Amino acid sequence: MARTYGVPQPFISIFKNLYLDSSCCVRTDTGYTPFFQIATGVRQGCILSPILFDICLDFVMKKTMEKVRTGISWSGQNRLTDLDFADDIALLAEDESKLQQVATCLDNEANMTGLRISAHKSKVMKVGFDRAQLNIIVDDTILELSTIPPTSKVWSLAMVMSRRTYAFELQKLPLCSNDCS
Repeated sequence: MARTYGVPQPFISIFKNLYLDSSCCVRTDTGYTPFFQIATGVRQGCILSPILFDICLDFVMKKTMEKVRTGISWSGQNRLTDLDFADDIALLAEDESKLQQVATCLDNEANMTGLRISAHKSKVMKVGFDRAQLNIIVDDTILELSTIPPTSKVWSLAMVMSRRTYAFELQKLPLCSNDCS
């Protein structure tokens, strides 16, 4: 996977050796647990972990989008297929069948790399006036349909999606205020 992104072989070897026969233990209130082997995932707290995870997730998303042509019309001939931040992904489609196709393909591609979609954390948001029920299935689970009142806005980072305008608006947000916790 890293090779497809132009990572030199010596670095790939270092990454492999870093994870080869890895084990760890957990500190609890009563002391440390016995050591156990790490079979999947990235090392907690390692500065390479976000980079390795991003490479893996980007690889999965590229494979998915190569197989399923979907998305919404965006500035002329272009299509917007997904919005990603860390491990949060918003898949975009103009109809239920395309959304099901891309969700199934993403699930399959993710499974091939050891990643899993948390169906119980996943939701479907329908934008528009059609009130028909959507049944998007991931890992044999029907995803919950988020009901958004017509005047509501949905926030994602510094973007807001309004059902009234059907468009993203950039909002200038303070970096921190007295309410920051």
